[in-house]
Amino acid sequence: MKQALGLLLREEGLENDADAVVGQYEIQMGQLSSHMQLDRIAAESIHLLPPPRNASNAKCGSAADMSRNSIYGILNQCKTKMGSRLLETWLRQPLIDKQEIEARHDVVEWLVQQSVGRDQLRDSALGCVGDLDVLASKMSAYVGENGGSGSGSSGGGLETLYRMYLFADQQLPLVVDAFQEVLAGDDSNGSKLCEFLKELKDLQAALTKVKGLAEAVLDFEFVPREFLVKSDFDEQLQDLKRELDEVETELEAIHIKMDQEWSDVSGQPSSQVRLETTDQDGCAWQFRLPKTNDERILREQFGNKVQVHRLLKNGVYFSTKELRNLGTEKQNVLTEYHKRQKSIVNNAMNVAATFVPLLEKASQVLGELDVLASFAHVAAYNCAGGGYCRPVMTDGNEDGMGITVSSPDVLPGRLV
Repeated sequence: MKQALGLLLREEGLENDADAVVGQYEIQMGQLSSHMQLDRIAAESIHLLPPPRNASNAKCGSAADMSRNSIYGILNQCKTKMGSRLLETWLRQPLIDKQEIEARHDVVEWLVQQSVGRDQLRDSALGCVGDLDVLASKMSAYVGENGGSGSGSSGGGLETLYRMYLFADQQLPLVVDAFQEVLAGDDSNGSKLCEFLKELKDLQAALTKVKGLAEAVLDFEFVPREFLVKSDFDEQLQDLKRELDEVETELEAIHIKMDQEWSDVSGQPSSQVRLETTDQDGCAWQFRLPKTNDERILREQFGNKVQVHRLLKNGVYFSTKELRNLGTEKQNVLTEYHKRQKSIVNNAMNVAATFVPLLEKASQVLGELDVLASFAHVAAYNCAGGGYCRPVMTDGNEDGMGITVSSPDVLPGRLV
């Protein structure tokens, strides 16, 4: 147990920070008898998981075929990364608790029947949820290094906070609303379905503080192009904000000027020159003409006044010295802005990190819901011979019992 805890703390970067560990984790005894233990040979013999990517087996076919030629490949119709990871865990350690298995069957059976609501839950709600495990890991990594000083870039920290905000403000409410539609008509208050809804609503309520934190810190005028704190935290930030506004005003003037000059020399109507953000060739912005043939006119009429960067199918990319200088000026202002906001971001991220356990809980709940919805999807669309038929579970210590599955059309099959 000590070794397991040590590995966990090392993974979280907390092995040398006792203050960060106290009260953050709780060790609970588990029961190995609650799950079946499958060894590698047994898993391979039933094609439980896809073969390794480097497996040299001509019968496996392409990579896509390899992923489908397994129980995991058939069942994995999950919409989230958390669901796919949880499904693999379930397959590696099958549950043998009859009561819990039947509770999962209740959810699957209900979702099979709610075809429209199930598809909306999967496609419009779960499909919009990002990888919460990665998000929680990034949050912990930002504040976990150097005693919570936040050694990462301030922009990276604010981007993580913004992702948390999107989950709390948009993604999770979509899941809650879609799941409530699916649940309409189910009045069994003690069911696992109702437990899911309660957990989702509890998470939604608890994460409202994340929304408040992000709204208090982030300047939403710039996201997602730039991640900056609000300028009213500091007088120097306000000065830098005014400089950024002046850059945007000058940028618009340069764009209008270039578009008019191009219209004059080419005889084409205005609004042909597009202005696009880029990091190519060290430029903050580049102009683009949608017709690649315009490169010849551009070089003949403007000569050294423009620099052509790329010639692609969607047009010719170019810039002027004026545009490049303005890009450099903006980068210098942003660099100073990030320096000035560093301490503010660190304080905000230390507060945001307290919500990591909620993200981990959300990952667990949404992952399980995603897996069961995936089972229902497979059952509804891939069951031969007339559609879904719920298995009948039996359990006992007598010979021939164990946990068996039977249906009206299928002979009982021994699972354990």
